Amino acid sequence: MPITHANGDLAKQWTTTTGTGTLSMGAVPTGLRSIVAAVGSGKKARFKLSSGDGVNWEIFEGVATAGSPDTVSRDTVFASTNGGAKINLPAGTHTLECTWIAKSANEATPRLLTIGNGLTLSSGTLTVDCMGACDVFAVLPLTANVTGVAPPQNLPERCSLYLEVVQVGGPWTFPQGAWPAGTVLDTAYNLYTDTTKSRFWWTTTDGGTTATLECNGPTAGATGDAYATSHEADTTAHPASNIVNIPAGNIAATTVQAAINELDSEKSSVGHTHTGVYQPADADLSALAGLTSAADKLPYFTGSGTAAVADFPAAARTFLAGATASEQRAIIEAAVPSVVPLTGNTTLTKAAHQGKVLYCTTGPLSITVDTNTDFDAHASCEIRNKTGGVVTFVATATINRIGSKPLTLPANGCAVLMREATVDVYLLTGEMA
Repeated sequence: MPITHANGDLAKQWTTTTGTGTLSMGAVPTGLRSIVAAVGSGKKARFKLSSGDGVNWEIFEGVATAGSPDTVSRDTVFASTNGGAKINLPAGTHTLECTWIAKSANEATPRLLTIGNGLTLSSGTLTVDCMGACDVFAVLPLTANVTGVAPPQNLPERCSLYLEVVQVGGPWTFPQGAWPAGTVLDTAYNLYTDTTKSRFWWTTTDGGTTATLECNGPTAGATGDAYATSHEADTTAHPASNIVNIPAGNIAATTVQAAINELDSEKSSVGHTHTGVYQPADADLSALAGLTSAADKLPYFTGSGTAAVADFPAAARTFLAGATASEQRAIIEAAVPSVVPLTGNTTLTKAAHQGKVLYCTTGPLSITVDTNTDFDAHASCEIRNKTGGVVTFVATATINRIGSKPLTLPANGCAVLMREATVDVYLLTGEMA
């Protein structure tokens, strides 16, 4: 695509304009030409503006206009000592020259792009670096489906991209919807799937805001055409009876609707009917389906068509696992402290009495608490007096009582003896009297 700006030889002129606005042209150096004479009035060209103090410069594109005086607009700045913005001209005489800049050279130089050199295809996205050229030729070995084309990088205002696509393996797809937004398709294209080259021409005149796309793709049904326009997204609703089915296996139908009917008929013939095997919609099932399951939870119904979950710990499951009342009773008894009968005077020990229920059945009797009573810290036993007399506590260890109650347990009384944190120090609580 040709460049759109004019060039002029030996075009140089002075200006005393100040600020950042349009330049009013002044005298022409001896032996050179004025800007308007070189490029023409109303023509766009590219210029170098140098400030009279020799410090600042600006490369820009503008339009030369004949008049009294001639003028040059400063439309687009490409580079400057002011960070790419217009320089603020001070009072003095400044120099304007028509010049051939690097951008013009890039635009006028055709580019050949290949994978790894301005062309990448990664994760379905095709990226094109035009390198500032107006004419770009790209060769793409298609090794994966193209799902999108990124807006071209370093794209000049006017650019024609020629893209040549050849299938490698596949076949791979390159749908029409993959091209950048603003692309208008000239005609629907079909992508070749054999070694025939699919060629695209993508053209823009406004820096990619809008573009037209042409393709040499074949008509539907041509040799090598496996991805015709029918493979593009179709948002039209079609009745199942209008969609063609390719018969296969035991299905002889040639339309989708007929195939569905045939399958339903086969299900009915072996008892698989929608009113038989298939579960109809049910409010209770829907309620259960709406619950959030978790460990140690049990679903239950809270009403008609409503459900919730309750705690269901391991202990409850163990109890319910008992198949008979006897088994369940054994499970409960296993969790209850062991009962130890006392029929005479007894010295308590950890091995025989810690964690137990002590039944005093014959008496009166005494219970001794001394260094042999080596209970663990905070471990205890329960004493129940069923002797009909008094049970007396004899201690060489320290036995603390609330309110200094006596060390005697009356008939039918109950007490708890617990070792405190200190060795040989115990706490006796209960019905002492």
